Amino acid sequence: KCSDRGASFVDTFARTEPPDTQVTKSLISLLRYYNWKRFQILYEAHWGPVAMTLKEQAQQNNMTVNPLRLITNSHDCCENNLACCQNGYWYQIIQETRNITRIYVFLGDKLLLIEMMNTMHALQMFDEGEYMVITVDMQTYSVNEASKYLWIPKTLEKNGSTCQDTEKEFLKRGRSLLVVVSSPPNETLYREFTNRVAEYNKKDPFRFGLPSILGGFHKHVSIYAAYLYDAVMLYATALDKILQKYDNPTEDDIRSVVENGSHIIKQLKNYTFSSITGALMKLDHNADSEGNFSVASLKERKYISPYNFTCDYMIVPEYKPDCPPNWKTDSNSECHIEWPGGRKPDYEPSCGFNHEKCQSDSQQNSIVAAVTLAVLLFCAAVITLSIYRKWKIEQEIEGLLWKIDPNDLHGYFSNDIVSSPKSRCGNQVFAATGQYKGVMVRIKELKFSKKKDIARDIMKEMRVLRDIRHDNINSFIGACLEPMRVLVITDYCAKGSLYDIVENEDIKLDTMFMASLVHDLIKGMMHIHGSALGMHGNLKSSNCVVTSRWVLQITDFGLHELRHCAESDSIGEHHCITDLLWKAPELLRDLHGTPYGSQKADVYAFAVILYEIIGRKGPFGITQYEPKEIIEKVRDPKPGMEPFRPDVEMLRDLNVDCPDYILSCMQDCWAENPDLRPEFAVIRSRLKKMKEGMHRNIMDHMMHMMEKYADNLEDLVNERTRLLFEEKQKTEDLLNRMLPAPVAQQLTKGIGVEPESFDLVTIYFSDIVGFTAMSAESTPLQVVNFLNDLYTLF
Repeated sequence: KCSDRGASFVDTFARTEPPDTQVTKSLISLLRYYNWKRFQILYEAHWGPVAMTLKEQAQQNNMTVNPLRLITNSHDCCENNLACCQNGYWYQIIQETRNITRIYVFLGDKLLLIEMMNTMHALQMFDEGEYMVITVDMQTYSVNEASKYLWIPKTLEKNGSTCQDTEKEFLKRGRSLLVVVSSPPNETLYREFTNRVAEYNKKDPFRFGLPSILGGFHKHVSIYAAYLYDAVMLYATALDKILQKYDNPTEDDIRSVVENGSHIIKQLKNYTFSSITGALMKLDHNADSEGNFSVASLKERKYISPYNFTCDYMIVPEYKPDCPPNWKTDSNSECHIEWPGGRKPDYEPSCGFNHEKCQSDSQQNSIVAAVTLAVLLFCAAVITLSIYRKWKIEQEIEGLLWKIDPNDLHGYFSNDIVSSPKSRCGNQVFAATGQYKGVMVRIKELKFSKKKDIARDIMKEMRVLRDIRHDNINSFIGACLEPMRVLVITDYCAKGSLYDIVENEDIKLDTMFMASLVHDLIKGMMHIHGSALGMHGNLKSSNCVVTSRWVLQITDFGLHELRHCAESDSIGEHHCITDLLWKAPELLRDLHGTPYGSQKADVYAFAVILYEIIGRKGPFGITQYEPKEIIEKVRDPKPGMEPFRPDVEMLRDLNVDCPDYILSCMQDCWAENPDLRPEFAVIRSRLKKMKEGMHRNIMDHMMHMMEKYADNLEDLVNERTRLLFEEKQKTEDLLNRMLPAPVAQQLTKGIGVEPESFDLVTIYFSDIVGFTAMSAESTPLQVVNFLNDLYTLF
């Protein structure tokens, strides 16, 4: 066997038997597979190249290798009377390394391995299944030699002994060992091959047959025969590949090819072939075989040695590493390792070997850390402020302050959608929410059937929307632009939309609430009409939202072109018809001409919302008509008849508090002629009476109601406290009547009664003659009264 590392760099040399250093790829795969990132290498001198190669590859895979420990063969030392022959050799090595590793990689003689394992077992390192030993065997795995990893030869020579007799807890030791061993050949294929080799050995020119006296025996065929066979086949394959390039190779061509060894070896580099052993082999970039290795561990298998040493367990292969980095499962194995502690050992304790991962900082360290953190935060704040100011200036120049990065939106999923209760009109309002810079926001999605280009006018309008600020305007934060949709981001209002509140009969709206909501709506519309937008264009109750402080805010204004395109593409027919209930008749007649509305159309929508707030029965109250029929009646009034509007008589039938000045204003606002509809400033003046004698805002009204409730609750608490005190007095009186006063006082205070002893006591014995017969003839109450009268005489 040529295992010299320098041979790998000879360009006329190839190996079908893997050099020892090739096993390191399988070791790395094993360590990576089980996430063992730190380990200790113990090696004998002749394993030095393998140890160094393993360390280099481990560092390339971001693993930590403890300082390598060179071990000496104590048997050789003692035979040659050297200084290294000493007791406790392994004890010293294990004690020096046990606190810096949990995984040992042993590269050395099997007798030394057994000594090391016995020492670790004696130190109880295998009891909890925390340590694991990995060793390497370059020899092909053989069932007949599987005992060499656990028992020394003299143990096996004891006729009739068992593994339980030699060591009762050998399972802990055996299950703490993994062996990376050269995989055994395929039994069927290899038997056929060895039979053919034995047959040819008997023929000329070899004539290596056994003498006739040994005719009943079979000569063992070494695994090297397979390596030699693979080498010849690879050589022939390489020659064939080269000669295939010649159309008609001459004898000189063949001679030149055969004499060019480096060219032949070049054909074999990085070449994969099927070995006669049945394994798939690969030659690396140096034409060295990478071998085929398996991981063997202790399994429940019957083992009988030639000396009748028996055991129910033996080391058998488990896996085949495909190096690096994946694994191939051996289909002939159960692919399961029985760990000594019931689970895979960790490569280090959870708190680290020196508890560095669980140590608590001292007070001084905490102060230093806090000061350092404060300085870093201050510097970060200064830098952030500087960057923000620069960014804001740049955004002001580009006019893109309204544009929002999709990565800044969090929590925007389909299950975030919250719907309003089912309305009488069949309509539902959806409000999607998300997180933007740590604040809850409302997200309205405008979908398009094809890619939508955002015009410059729309961008300018978004900047205008962002600049509009008012207490009764739902602030426009920005928009997120995507090819097939636009996400409009506004402030989130916890109470939902006005549509939700009006439709929810569990929410009681008194006159003060209604007045506050109406006046908030008027103030918001006055601000919109006085802004650069000039109008809302899509005013309805679902576009009026209410904050947690019960302040009404108007939303979904502006961006008419985007909203119109999105609605045309994605909203159903029924939804579209329902949304038209708030549209002014002139817009219904000219939907394709002026789809964006007008100020007078906003006034009409306000009148319908006012009716909706007061009646709380939908935008057109209780009606027999479907939304589509209502739209047709509003759009096309019959000549000579009053235009179709919500039924104001229904408000009187419902006993709703609706003064005449409100009805008059409402009817003027939904007048058929737009020019006759009042401005919002006039509306505000006409409805000013709604808030006369009431608190300045709705929150003051709610606080007044809470104060009244608190006063009533305080009286109720005082009454309950008085009743509790009376019951306590009754309980104490009962205790004083049933028990002696000192005992009752102790129990009242919640203190246990301590037993007392007396030096002199008087014991009174009483015997009532004929008491049994008298008790049989008397009732229980008579017996009690008799005893009470009798003993009160003494």
